[in-house]
Amino acid sequence: MKKEDIERIIKEIQKRMPACEVKAETINKIGGTREAISCKFPSENYAVILYPDDYQGLLDSGESPQNLGRYLTSQIEKRKDNLPIGPTTAEEFKKGLYIQVINADINRELLESLPHDSMEDIAIVARYQVPKDNGEFTSFLVTKDNMQEFQMSQGEVMEAAYKNTAAQEFCLHKPEDIMREILQEQNIPEEAIDLYLSNTDSHLYMLTNREQINGANALVCPEVLQNIYKEFGEPYYVLPSSTHELILAKDSSGLTQDELRQMVQQVNVSSVTPDVLLSYNLFHYDGRKLSAVQEKEQVLEAARQHKLIH
Repeated sequence: MKKEDIERIIKEIQKRMPACEVKAETINKIGGTREAISCKFPSENYAVILYPDDYQGLLDSGESPQNLGRYLTSQIEKRKDNLPIGPTTAEEFKKGLYIQVINADINRELLESLPHDSMEDIAIVARYQVPKDNGEFTSFLVTKDNMQEFQMSQGEVMEAAYKNTAAQEFCLHKPEDIMREILQEQNIPEEAIDLYLSNTDSHLYMLTNREQINGANALVCPEVLQNIYKEFGEPYYVLPSSTHELILAKDSSGLTQDELRQMVQQVNVSSVTPDVLLSYNLFHYDGRKLSAVQEKEQVLEAARQHKLIH
């Protein structure tokens, strides 16, 4: 959204909410920065954040910035009355922690303010899930400021997040099963669904959590990976298709490493936005550990260095 339009919207909000501090901010988010409008209420330690780009369509349809400002004022008032209550004690904070895996390179600047671990080009961060009465899934990234607030070390935060993530319910699906559910919801006849899915690649599986939100955190759950190994009865490849799910392929699928790696690249280029991009690596689980699959050039270079050293 244009800077001048944002300024007009802020003026309209400020006029209608004179007691509040309304200003434009640039906020670091997973996948990059976003321009935001912040509305901080007097005597409160929180602010309602709105992202103007989410409402660009209203301007494109002919709505004026002034009218949009009036509409956003009503949205701010609604959100103020329904803001979730965050944790007040360290114990409460620990109970709501869980892991999210994100791309480290895209989020390098953001990671400076977050406790995190690393695995190849993946950063492992912590989130806090906020309880809400209506069952809506709401969470926030845990920052170093949160650590100070609850007097917790990075090790304590991450340990609690790993433990809670391991307790999540994970599901292994055939991708065609997910597609069948989607088509059924659209009232497509079963005969047509069967015909459509008959051409679907049956060598692949999708791993995610029950909510299908940040389900790729299964990467940091050794017990989950081990259980799948037992179910498959053999090692398997892990394709990090997004932060929400992983695609798995058994070693016996007939798919080569080059084909699987190409699938990862294609998904990242054509289907994944920066906020859910996870990794450009192909991973393999051998029944004991998960490791990145090196490309042929990397293997040859490692062998050459080994020869030079010895």
